[in-house]
Amino acid sequence: MTAVNKKIFWITGLGFGLLNGLLIAKELYIFPLISAGLLLTYLAFFNLEFLFFLITFVTPLSILFDYKELGVSFTLPTEPILFGLMIFYWLKVIISGHIERKLLLHPLTVFIGLHLAWMGLTIISSSDPLVSFKFFLSNFWFVTVFYMIGAEVFKKRDNIQKFFWVYITPLAFVCLYTLVRHASYFFSHMVSSEVMQPFIENHAIYGAVLAIILCFLAVYLFQIRLFSQKPLLIIIVGILFIHFGIAMIFSYTRAAWLSLAAAAGFFVLLRLKVNFFSLIFMMTTLLLGFIIFQDRILLELKQNETDSSTKLDKHVQSISNIKTDASNLERLNRWACALRMFKERPFLGWGPGTYPKKYAPFQKPHEKTIISTNAGDVGGVHSEYLGPLVETGVPGFLIFIAMVLTILRRGMRLILEGKNAGTRFTALYLLLGLITYLSHGFLNNYLDIDKTASLFWASLGGIAALDIYHDKEDQKNDAKEIR
Repeated sequence: MTAVNKKIFWITGLGFGLLNGLLIAKELYIFPLISAGLLLTYLAFFNLEFLFFLITFVTPLSILFDYKELGVSFTLPTEPILFGLMIFYWLKVIISGHIERKLLLHPLTVFIGLHLAWMGLTIISSSDPLVSFKFFLSNFWFVTVFYMIGAEVFKKRDNIQKFFWVYITPLAFVCLYTLVRHASYFFSHMVSSEVMQPFIENHAIYGAVLAIILCFLAVYLFQIRLFSQKPLLIIIVGILFIHFGIAMIFSYTRAAWLSLAAAAGFFVLLRLKVNFFSLIFMMTTLLLGFIIFQDRILLELKQNETDSSTKLDKHVQSISNIKTDASNLERLNRWACALRMFKERPFLGWGPGTYPKKYAPFQKPHEKTIISTNAGDVGGVHSEYLGPLVETGVPGFLIFIAMVLTILRRGMRLILEGKNAGTRFTALYLLLGLITYLSHGFLNNYLDIDKTASLFWASLGGIAALDIYHDKEDQKNDAKEIR
């Protein structure tokens, strides 16, 4: 953009701003909406990178509007922008006939494409096609914007860390807002699930987001000289790490705490140079061990009667309580329903996004808890893995597992065999963050929520970009290893 064009842009923008301010004061909202649409259209054509970061910035501040009586819910301002950008991107691809070939043929893109294609196919056989179509559409715009466009933006490797900083800035405000509200209730566990509203729907989503961000900050903090030469930055990053750490503690999100422990364990395996195939062998052995000794393990777990509590030690102990803890028991109820539903429709499933509306008849009276409901309005299947199994059948489940394994293999290869330190440590914070979400995914499922989906798909876009564009770069830090 030339100097003259920049002046015209800023003068026009200032004029539009003053005009729209006057119209809003007069309660005439249609013109400001049109102006916002024109601005976003301009950015899509002439500064897609800026628009990508703008969406990233507003995501932690977005608010869910749920009109249950109408059966309609949407998130503002992210969903309209994501929908518009999705349309723009694919129209651009169709008209130009050009799409980055290396990205299109990357294994991650292939499995993501298969995941979406099978999800789209199962809309036809869905028990509720309209719900399934909406669910598919939301997944499609998340993948388009944060993975496809994200991977193109991440051709500049510094843009990967920029993405996280842009996300962290408003999230720091959300955490401060949450902690101040929570402090007014003396950090009571009873209100911990709602004090982050209206920005984040519940504490489990909040915890999942914080876990990913803490992995980024931890790697950045301990390798800060690699990412930046500014001395003041170490103080800022340290303060943010403490800030988000306190927020994580008072989220009372046990699944998120476990996910951070999983990430720490995974990091130890990386330090020991455990490769992908050895990791799969270890995971398979653990799974077989659980299957063989499941009766004994369940018997031991049923001895724990410590319920969730404001006292952190008791709250940690309650993680394994499957005898009296309502939250844990409700998960078991939802999983049992999921398996019964799967037996009825094993190949095509019940349709994407339909589990919450269809599981109620599959509940058994003796498995219900004090928080059970037949309305389908208090969460879904509580598993990122059972969800595809129930809703898209065995093929959908296998495709999702293949995608997860590809994430692990590509991420671990970049960390253990990357040609330069910048690539290795960028891949490290991306993969550790993904490990927190994938382990959290055993207990919850949030890939249809903008807060978590943006981080998940952008992290995948980052790994793909590192693999395609940055792995062979010649850097001064080639000899550095994970310390």
